[in-house]
Amino acid sequence: MGKILAFAGKDLRILLRDRSGVAFVLGFPFLFAAFFGMVFSGASGPERIPIAAVDLDQTPASRAFVARLDSLPELDVRLVADTVAAKALVRGKKCVGMLVLPQGFGEKKRNPFAAGAPEIRLGFDPAERTTAGLLEGLLTKAAFEDMASLFSSPADMRKNVRAALDSVEHSSDLSPEQRRRLASFLRSLDQFLDADTSLVSASFQGFEPLRFQRVEILAARTLPPNAFAITFPQAVMYAIIHVVASFGLSVTEERNQGTLSRLLALPVTQRQILAGKALGCFVTVVGVSAALIALGSAVFHVTVRSVPLLLLSLIAIGVAFVGITMLLSVSSRSPRAVSGLTWAIMLPLAMLGGAMIPLIFMPAWLQKLSALSPMKWAILSLEGALWRGLSARELLLPWLVLVMIGLVSFVLGARLFRWRES
Repeated sequence: MGKILAFAGKDLRILLRDRSGVAFVLGFPFLFAAFFGMVFSGASGPERIPIAAVDLDQTPASRAFVARLDSLPELDVRLVADTVAAKALVRGKKCVGMLVLPQGFGEKKRNPFAAGAPEIRLGFDPAERTTAGLLEGLLTKAAFEDMASLFSSPADMRKNVRAALDSVEHSSDLSPEQRRRLASFLRSLDQFLDADTSLVSASFQGFEPLRFQRVEILAARTLPPNAFAITFPQAVMYAIIHVVASFGLSVTEERNQGTLSRLLALPVTQRQILAGKALGCFVTVVGVSAALIALGSAVFHVTVRSVPLLLLSLIAIGVAFVGITMLLSVSSRSPRAVSGLTWAIMLPLAMLGGAMIPLIFMPAWLQKLSALSPMKWAILSLEGALWRGLSARELLLPWLVLVMIGLVSFVLGARLFRWRES
């Protein structure tokens, strides 16, 4: 029993001396739990609904209403010049809806008794019907609050009622019977306001402060043909992690065993040896990725919209992860430490970049943070060529990010590499 305990104690001491191993054993499970906890708990809180607003009235009342809407914690109002620009924002999914205040809105809002409730044109994507209903509720709430503030001022209220009474009595659009009834109502309201203003708000519970005219705006959307179109780019990332770990470990072992030093005795240069290893890693990354996508296309009907763009995406991905492999291979002298550190770095990058949970299901703040992960740009470039239908111009940014990550990482790794270290 004592020998068993001695061997166990020896292994524990070796593990504790390996700092990267301890970080991987304890740190990664904690990171994993914290990451998914934040994703599913909605730690960032509710996001403001972006809506494009067009003020065609350009009156103090209309501008004040837009400012009031923007002050609501639920809305993010983006004022634009015309309906064309507003519809473009909705079609491009920059805003979920369009709000248009027509001419005369301010006058009707200031004096709803004379010309009826002000009308708002609300444009939305048919797929966002629930959000459109929420927007109508928020707009109505803001209009009611404005109306309540109007009722709270007896002098202003009576002024508006008398103006409405004068407008009704001289209106040619109403029949004599309609003029008589409206005039009678407004005179009674004027007397009521003069007698008791404390019951005004309760007396207008059924009043309609706004009218809505809905306009459907079809947003541009591209949906994956099936779930495998999402899961196979994610699977490619895990295959690449294995490639990076394998090649990084092999470089470290060859350096420690003196293989690289013996190679330098041959008529070759350091650059040639380095280029050969980089080429081997590049071919493996591209080959494994292409094989997985081909398998997904043959078995699970993963569509490939553009083969040339897919090849360019694979090249950019290969360059990125060759550089990352080079940098990780010189992170430590110990093969075990390099292996542990590779997984400890690559798995969080996969979590952050959408290789575990698609970015669309992440909170907005986490989607922005995912730009730090090369996995995000790799998945985006693959999906752009597979099913998103992105053009070469739209894929240029992911390609440039991947290539820059690869070049910078490779140069740093090459400079840190100690060729003759045993």
